[in-house]
Parts: sequence; structure tokens; C-alpha cells
Amino acid sequence: MAWTINSQASTLGALYLGGIVGGVGAGIVYGTAVGNALKWFTDRRGLAAGLTAAGFGAGSALTIIPIYNMIKASGYQHTFLVFGLLQGVGGVDRGGLPARTRQGAVTAVVKPKVEQSGRDFTWQETIRQPVFWLLYVMFTMVATGGLMATAQLAVMAKDYKVADIPVSLVGSPSRRCRSPCRWTGS
Repeated sequence: MAWTINSQASTLGALYLGGIVGGVGAGIVYGTAVGNALKWFTDRRGLAAGLTAAGFGAGSALTIIPIYNMIKASGYQHTFLVFGLLQGVGGVDRGGLPARTRQGAVTAVVKPKVEQSGRDFTWQETIRQPVFWLLYVMFTMVATGGLMATAQLAVMAKDYKVADIPVSLVGSPSRRCRSPCRWTGS
């Protein structure tokens, strides 16, 4: 929905709305994916959460080049619309996958529960705790720093005169070329 909103955005407010919807949507999808992974693989929770996070990152990495090429070919509005529709159809199509898992396909090894604190807090009680806000600010600062650095990669690549050099996913040049190098998709 956010990509579709951004494809039609003609004001800064509409662009912000798309960003808010996108952030909420990404949080919902990520939270659901991690929650299911932790539920399914109770004896390997760290690995399950790590692989889920890696999948989110890999999805972003694999779509950079197609999105870049489509923006150059047909503009950002068309690109936002096409990728928004693709993600929407894919999300709806795959959204029921965990529910379709047959009964007994995933068996949990029940271990004694290790208490993390003396009691469970409701969400209202949680947001009244100073430690929650400390963690929230810390995570926000880390995410902001990472996003700011990522946003400047194109500018830095131009400054170092490597913006037009094609690279593979492992970072080495994908082929030899004469200047100027252009990625051709092969």
C-alpha cells in the first residue's frame, strides 16, 4: 500500500503518509515473520531470528538493481506502482502460508520456561518503564545512523568515481569493461 501511495504522491504530506504506512507495514510483516520463526523452531530461536532478518536484508539487496533500472527506464512513479502491486500480490498470496502448514509438521520441544523477569508486563505498563524508552532511543539512533549512511552511498560512490563500475553481490567487478562501465544485467 505504501509503494502505491508513493507512486501517486504529489505533496510532501502524501510522501510522509506513504512512509508511515510503509513503516507500520514493514513492522507488522517483520514481527509476524520473526514470531512464526521463533514459534516453529523453539530449540534454535537465535538461528531462526537471524535467518529471518537475513531474508529481509537479502530481499532488499536483490531488488536494488531491478528497481534502479526500472526507475531509469520509466520513472519512479511507475516503478513504485509496479513494485507495490507485486509486493501486495505476493504478500496476500503468501500471507496464509503459515496457516496452511499441516498439523504436526512442526513439533516443539517443550523445555521448562525460563523467567525473564518476575512478571509479564502489559504493553501499557511497558511504555511507562524508563528502560523501555532507553532501549527505544538506542534502537532508533542505531537505525537512523544506518539509514543515513545507506542514503549517502550513491553520493560517496560518485565522489570516489566508482558509481558507474558494475559489481557483483560479493563486491568484485562482475566483468571487465572499458570506460564508461554500465550494468547491462548480464
